[in-house]
Amino acid sequence: MGYKVTSAYATLRVPNDLGQETLVGFYEGAVLPENVNRDDLKRHLRKSMVEKVKDEPAPKPEKQPEQGAVPNGRSSREDWATYATTKGAPAEETKPVEEGGLSRDDLRAKYGG
Repeated sequence: MGYKVTSAYATLRVPNDLGQETLVGFYEGAVLPENVNRDDLKRHLRKSMVEKVKDEPAPKPEKQPEQGAVPNGRSSREDWATYATTKGAPAEETKPVEEGGLSRDDLRAKYGG
C-alpha cells in the first residue's frame, strides 16, 4: 500500500542521500515515497492530509538526454524537443507540432549542430 496527499500541500521528512532527514513538500495528489518519516506519516493520516491508496506504479522519470549528446537522425521528435530545450530552445518551439511547435526535422536542423 502507498500513501497519497489529499490536502492542498503537506510537508514530511524524507531521508536525503546523506541519510539525514530533509523536509520535502508534496502537493495534492502526490504519491509519497516509501521512506517518509513514519511519525510524520501517522500525524498526516490523523489529520486526513494523507490517505492510504492501492499500490500505484511510481511515475517514470522523464527521459533526459545526456548533456551535449545530440540525438541521432532517426530519434523521435520528443527526443529532439528535449535536446533542443537543453540548448535553450524556447517553449514555443518545443511544444507539440499540433500546438504550433517545430517539427522533428526543423528542430534537428536548428539545434542539431
